[in-house]
Amino acid sequence: MLDVLDQEKGLALAETLTEAGERIAAGESVSGPAADRYRAAAADFSDRYAGTYLGKRELRALVANPRLQVYEDPKAFLTCNHDAFTALCNPDLDRARDGGRHTPDRSRCHPACANISRTDSQIAALRAEVARIDADADAGLDPYPIAAREQQRRAHLTDIIRRHDAQCRIRGATMNTPAAAVPGPRDGAALAQLVGEALAHAQGQDGTEDASQTEPSPTPWCAC
Repeated sequence: MLDVLDQEKGLALAETLTEAGERIAAGESVSGPAADRYRAAAADFSDRYAGTYLGKRELRALVANPRLQVYEDPKAFLTCNHDAFTALCNPDLDRARDGGRHTPDRSRCHPACANISRTDSQIAALRAEVARIDADADAGLDPYPIAAREQQRRAHLTDIIRRHDAQCRIRGATMNTPAAAVPGPRDGAALAQLVGEALAHAQGQDGTEDASQTEPSPTPWCAC
């Protein structure tokens, strides 16, 4: 039974990593604290397994590789690049080395987790969700408690979109700048100016929104 479960998990990981490679190859940007790990996992999987037959041995190796633990969470609009030692969904972090949880717990996903990354595709889904919330608000059919909660959620999702756009803009500007002009560790002022310009541009695009909706929501649910 465990062999069957490992094979299913391995096939799911292979599908997720294949899609990750296709998204990156198509030019999609990636944001979040685990963005670099997401890109590295997709590249590593492609180098090791692209075009090969994944038998039982390969699937077991895939499941056992800590660098390739990438899980999509469509309901939360994110990808979990799972690391049991840093996962905030793991209540037993201190015991991770002794057989703690090795897969993400989607019911406990935390917005501040260092394992989160998001692609342009997931941000597009977030924009669609914000549009749905706006349509429901315009219809005015929701009771006040639900409508208020949805507006809190809208502010949270909008902040995620802004941070994605700003982070990807900064990365794009850095990659398109000649190496000699990229701010070095001693050129803090230039780097601060680059970050400030990207954030100001992201905020300016949504400047007509109510100021109360531009602050991150303190709500605990996971649309992290």
